[in-house]
Amino acid sequence: MLNKAGLTAMQDAILFILMVSISGAILMPAFTNPTIMKGYMEREKDELVDEALLVLLATTKNEFSYILADETIKEALGGLGENEFGRGILYWLVGRTEYHKTYSQLIAECLSCQFMIPVGEEKFKCNFLVSGFESSLKENISQQLKIILGDKYSFNFTAIWNPILGIPFGGKISVGEPPPSSNVYVARTWITIPYIVEVGAEENKIILTTSQLRKLIENNVFYKNTIGLLDKLPKNEEGWEKLRNDLTENITDLLFSLIFDGTNDMKGLLHLCLDVLFEEIKNYVKGIVSEFTESVGKPVMTIIDELLRAIVNKILEKIDIEMEANENVDEEYVEKLIDGLVNYFRKGIIEGTISLLQPVKGYFEKLIEKFVDYIIDLIKQGADGIEEQIFDWTINRISITKAEVRLALWEV
Repeated sequence: MLNKAGLTAMQDAILFILMVSISGAILMPAFTNPTIMKGYMEREKDELVDEALLVLLATTKNEFSYILADETIKEALGGLGENEFGRGILYWLVGRTEYHKTYSQLIAECLSCQFMIPVGEEKFKCNFLVSGFESSLKENISQQLKIILGDKYSFNFTAIWNPILGIPFGGKISVGEPPPSSNVYVARTWITIPYIVEVGAEENKIILTTSQLRKLIENNVFYKNTIGLLDKLPKNEEGWEKLRNDLTENITDLLFSLIFDGTNDMKGLLHLCLDVLFEEIKNYVKGIVSEFTESVGKPVMTIIDELLRAIVNKILEKIDIEMEANENVDEEYVEKLIDGLVNYFRKGIIEGTISLLQPVKGYFEKLIEKFVDYIIDLIKQGADGIEEQIFDWTINRISITKAEVRLALWEV
């Protein structure tokens, strides 16, 4: 006997499949629309560049070799090192190898000991010893990205460390050709700079933390003035304009006083950053000297002093600081050098006497103007936590322990 229920179910299934097929045929043009396909491809490339950057930073380099101050030594020795035999001799004399470090760690180390400062139209890297580290790292980054991306894409990798955002000093690495103006896919993230900033007298030093920065900011007279302005609400447009001007003036003074002046208990942030940078150079020099001091037959401290003096003399050659070269690069001399550099930055930014520092004042003016507009809107809305917003904005200008890395790629 014929199972009519089974036949009906089969007919329903066939009809359902037929309807789905017809619907697919009708909707197919929507799925193959050029705009949709373009969006899908762009998302795919966005994911590709994000993944490529993260893979690069996480990749471990089992052996990373470089020659100290390679450019300076090659120049001094008349081109030795241009061929494989010469490079072998240089590596035997002043070569170093680091083991089992990720590219993120190598990049952070390179950025943190360059001591890059703006001089005229260029960014001068004071620590000439790190030139071999940088050139070898750039070559390795380029090779690794070619392995990750293949031949289909060109790329530009850039890592920038500015301890105080907006002021062009610290460190920078750039690999690859400049990206075109369109059809470029960019990924960015942050890496950690392994710094611990200490403040206070030698016998009573403390680690600079967010709570210490809060104390530094809250004790600042311009911060107190800024918070005091929030107590009385204006009653007319003229009052709002006066509040806007007063906030702009006090926040500007707050920022520049924190950067340049500090307080009785703590140096300004620029001084602290430069102090940390020079300390990192000293540690870097001590580290490299300990590895080859026996082969050159000189006491460790003699070589360290000679190399530090060479770095300081390079700085004094490039920057007009009212101090003379000294045989002994002791703490007192370094303190005078850093004070001179702080005044150099202050003059260059506020008076606009240095080309690369001229845009900094304008950068801060626009930044502060935008932030004041935001604060005025919050006041008008009756929002809570405005004081905390001002503190957070101020402290976010500081980036001592992190550097930005970016990867741009485009089709060849």
